Amino acid sequence: MGLVDLQINIPNLEEVVDKLSSIPGGAAFAINHAIYDTLKSVRTQATRAARERYNVPYSWVLKSFGNPKVIGMYGLLQSTGARAPLFMFPHQAAYPGGKGSPAAKVSELKSHTMLLRHAFHKGVKVRTGGTGSPRYPVHIMVGRAAPQMINEQGEVWPKVEEFERQYLQERLSHYIDALLKGDIAL
Repeated sequence: MGLVDLQINIPNLEEVVDKLSSIPGGAAFAINHAIYDTLKSVRTQATRAARERYNVPYSWVLKSFGNPKVIGMYGLLQSTGARAPLFMFPHQAAYPGGKGSPAAKVSELKSHTMLLRHAFHKGVKVRTGGTGSPRYPVHIMVGRAAPQMINEQGEVWPKVEEFERQYLQERLSHYIDALLKGDIAL
């Protein structure tokens, strides 16, 4: 089971408070709503970024996220979940040494196919236990969990962080403008 926490910090907090000082509760409202909007959008963006790298169903990654939580000026979004069974990814039977040596080709990454020797294509399973036994325990093989995919530091996580920073600033600007123009009344 994996876990990814995303915490949002407001870099220009004093500026937001100064701009909205004439509206009682305006700064807290703008910050609270901007954080919530950002976390909801980050959930979608993180799912998309993971899907760009991994051959995993969109709904499976999205399901790993809980609901965004905002308490005061602090926001939290968590992704949790078990490791993905390899049969979820594109896979096929392979016989690198002839019919007597079963294997499975699995494409967990979009840019790479791995060959798993001694694995069975149906459900991508592997035998465990000693050789020569007439019956082996057979187990489903697993890959990464959704939080591990999202937290991948090479391609996925940098996209999520960049999106979060930009989107938070957009939403803060939106709420500041709306409060100052009187489009939102408190």
